[in-house]
Amino acid sequence: MFGQGVDRLDPKPMGQFLTDLPEERIAKYRLLAAHAHESARTAKSPEVKTAYMTMAVAWETLISEYERALDGMRSHTSPEPRPDHQPL
Repeated sequence: MFGQGVDRLDPKPMGQFLTDLPEERIAKYRLLAAHAHESARTAKSPEVKTAYMTMAVAWETLISEYERALDGMRSHTSPEPRPDHQPL
């Protein structure tokens, strides 16, 4: 039922979305948030406007969390000094 509908809409494997570089993924999320904001701005009813604003906030929250996680990963994976380049 639900899975069948999803399969018909997008037959590609879910892992395809994880091939982007982190910066590309963040850019996509920003674009989706902007589209949600624009849809909210042009919504015909308050309920639809609220739904789009909720989606925009969700995308923006995901962006913030993803950026924090990336910053944490980068700080833990900084290159260590090589033994042959130690100061005398």
